[in-house]
Amino acid sequence: MEVRVLPGSPLFLSNFLNHNDQLNRLTGKTYPDSTTVNYTYDNDSRLTQVNDPTGTYQFTFDNMGRLTGTTTSYTFLARNFTASYAYDKASNRTGFTDPENGATSYVYDTLNRLQTLTPPSAFTGSGNFGFSYDALSRRTQMTRPNNLVTNYGYDNLSHLLSVLHQSGSTTLDGASYGVDNAGNRTSRTPQPSGTASNYTYDPIYELTQVTQGGSTTESYTYDPVGNRLSTLGVSPYNVNTSNELTSTPTTTYTYDSNGNTLTKAVGSNATNYTWDFENRLASVTLPGSGGTVSFKYDPFGRRIYKSSSSGTSVYAYDGDNLIEETNASGTVVARYSQTEYVDEPLAMLRSGTTSYFHTDGLGSTTSLSNASGALAQTYTYDSFGKRVTSSGSLTNPFQYTSRELDDETSLYYFRARYFDPSTGRFISEDPLGWDVGPNYYSYVDNSPLFLIDPSGLAPCKIDAKCRANRTTPLRVIRIGTLGIVNIKHCYIGVTDANGDTSIISAGPDRNDFHKMTSGVKPVKDSDEKNNFNKDKDLKLKCSNGDDPCHQVDCLVAAGKEYQNRFPVYDFRGQKAPNSNSFTNQVTQACGLTYSFPRFATGSGFQP
Repeated sequence: MEVRVLPGSPLFLSNFLNHNDQLNRLTGKTYPDSTTVNYTYDNDSRLTQVNDPTGTYQFTFDNMGRLTGTTTSYTFLARNFTASYAYDKASNRTGFTDPENGATSYVYDTLNRLQTLTPPSAFTGSGNFGFSYDALSRRTQMTRPNNLVTNYGYDNLSHLLSVLHQSGSTTLDGASYGVDNAGNRTSRTPQPSGTASNYTYDPIYELTQVTQGGSTTESYTYDPVGNRLSTLGVSPYNVNTSNELTSTPTTTYTYDSNGNTLTKAVGSNATNYTWDFENRLASVTLPGSGGTVSFKYDPFGRRIYKSSSSGTSVYAYDGDNLIEETNASGTVVARYSQTEYVDEPLAMLRSGTTSYFHTDGLGSTTSLSNASGALAQTYTYDSFGKRVTSSGSLTNPFQYTSRELDDETSLYYFRARYFDPSTGRFISEDPLGWDVGPNYYSYVDNSPLFLIDPSGLAPCKIDAKCRANRTTPLRVIRIGTLGIVNIKHCYIGVTDANGDTSIISAGPDRNDFHKMTSGVKPVKDSDEKNNFNKDKDLKLKCSNGDDPCHQVDCLVAAGKEYQNRFPVYDFRGQKAPNSNSFTNQVTQACGLTYSFPRFATGSGFQP
């Protein structure tokens, strides 16, 4: 887990003033109302404390820089939340103690893949979750304490073809998928029974139509920058030059100068929105007698408070994952067990009852089961997350792509922003600004069947890149009658959920051409990013059994795992590995297939 300070977007710097020390570390913020945020670091520049109007947040680390403990004290709650962490020699997390002193333990296989997760005894007694993998590190099975098993099936290109939640040989829930040559999902068939949905795309893979049998159930058209222009039975969607949705046949919208939605009016019924200085949703006033829903956030952008006519919820976190919910008095209402991945809830403990999550290939919750292994709750959604059906009486926030649905507002909380499934877009601009392209409101480039956006920022992205090396004697090679050719250097670029880009690559050491240096390097400045964008994109076959953010995490971990594993470098990749050998090893470790171009020598080298 990494504790990060995310400064405000350049688009919104006028809303507050940043303060930095001589080491260029963010030490404080001052808002227009004179409230402040203060940051404290240790001698190794690790963030150890943050104070702001919502509370005090403290962090401790071991001598390897790993997070060992957190203490959170909210100003509006008369209790603290503490958590602690333990690790093995490979820095895998082996233990986590939550604010209720519940212990979670983790066991890994020899490839550092999570094998067993045992949640606090309050959830399951002595039960645990088990994870199995194939030779390509694709997850093939997950077992639960209630004996329900999830099995995953793939084709030979690692496309996910099925997710089946089973009791013995009986399938209780799940889905099977069809996939085209580009990796787009062409169909989804609910299991154990149901009508298949078939999907159609435009040339840039935006979803345009969903059919069931001979009937069209969804249809979409878009303008050149991805604004929705029409849906089935609804036309037109009107947008202005800032790509703000201004009206549909039934609804009108207004915005503030930062692009945040201010009002949504359906006839005479108006919903009003207010925003804080960081352009985070502060309140929603509902029409009629719906009342006002208000929110608070911590200095890291995590939502820590929600209050409405239904009551008050206070939230505690493990990194970005919600692990606990209390009422206004600090009494626990719900606890959640999750993996270390973002948005992979495993179990919920609410009112003394444990429920187990079951998700589809997109990571959306489709059902929850009880301790006896029977389904207690089911959900279905349209392609953009609008809930179509719900059976059962469980209270559960994690629904479409396992994000939190606020029933009061019908909006999904996607961390940095809120998503409206009825319009298929966010209600405020992407804080990353121009880095995401000209349209700051679109959701996953209108490809919601195989892309997700857990942070509300730019979708996680994996780029396979290759470029010709410089034409020096050390970068060219004579190949038979082809003469002298330029060797191709291939590498991986990844963009994580926070919009940060890193390069995973290898090459010769600057001081010793026969020594390899490798690893993961952040792309920090505009020149590096421009060079990265210029390099040729290649086809990379990803495993759709894992969402892109999980794949990014896997590649970064593999890049660090393989770092300096191969000490000898051979630019031809014949007697020893080269950069292409390294790239091939890293991608294979995550179940990905890299389509290397001609003259990418060494890509087939097996150390």
